[in-house]
Amino acid sequence: MLKILNGVLQGETLSPTLFTLYLDEITMLLKNSNEKGAKLFATEIPILLYADDIVLMADSPQDLQTQIKIWIKFFKNNCLAVNMDKTKVVVFGRGRHLCKHDFYYDGTKIEIVNNYRYLGVEFHRKGHFKLHQVNIMNKREAATNVLLNTLRSAKVQDIKIILRPFTTLVETIRLYGFPIWGMKFLDNMEKLQTKFLRKILGASNLTPGHVLGLETGCKPIKSHIMKGILITILNTFLAETSTEEAKDCFKYIRREENQCPNSNMYTKWRNLFRKYNIGKEFDNLNYTYLIIHGAALHNKIDQELLNEDVKYMLMTESP
Repeated sequence: MLKILNGVLQGETLSPTLFTLYLDEITMLLKNSNEKGAKLFATEIPILLYADDIVLMADSPQDLQTQIKIWIKFFKNNCLAVNMDKTKVVVFGRGRHLCKHDFYYDGTKIEIVNNYRYLGVEFHRKGHFKLHQVNIMNKREAATNVLLNTLRSAKVQDIKIILRPFTTLVETIRLYGFPIWGMKFLDNMEKLQTKFLRKILGASNLTPGHVLGLETGCKPIKSHIMKGILITILNTFLAETSTEEAKDCFKYIRREENQCPNSNMYTKWRNLFRKYNIGKEFDNLNYTYLIIHGAALHNKIDQELLNEDVKYMLMTESP
């Protein structure tokens, strides 16, 4: 029999809580130091923590290197090690060249990269999500092909049964931050669904998506995304549990929407809702309104999208 004198068993539910307590001190060390984190309005954010995924943030190379030194001391004092293969630096900006400053962790040079995956999302130094979108599309298409092969092997004929796992697949996209990173790629997601519907129905590549949607009762991707936007606004920005940083961010993107209309996330959300005659409700969103009228808004979204499909159907049938 082996006696375990330290640590916890793999998979132990207590592990995340203990690890959080173990790392909690570093946030105070960074806060109490004179080094500045990245500035979000009046708030400085020196660090992001999610389990063992850690991001240090600074507005200058000097501040970041000093933060790293604080980390080195903390890790040595607490017998922790850093995986240098996964430790990178991303210098955000729109210039052509990467930062000329070198960063070191206890004598080891840290690689500076153009993009890095954090919590499953690929962040590029220029602030776009093109690479992440390509990765997501490839994964979703691969998953869709596996699903199709499974359904064919099982000889499933019922459209409702076929659509159920596909809808679940779509939901995972919506729930994993698509309203934040994916608004530019909404049409591509619709094409992925149209392609799937053509395959299960044996339809021609010329059959439009709105016809397939009406035939199968499959809701457009926009339905899932628009509901995801409402959920994101409610839970991330307006809830009582929302952080001050999140609330400040929401105020900022609403205030600055006219300054950068092509890149402002809130502008893209608002334009999408206005396109489907829900702009007035969207402009007056608040926590109480969403709690009381959220379900009615979801129903209105589905109805407006259905109306659009029917309109296109009638247009194609008219002489």
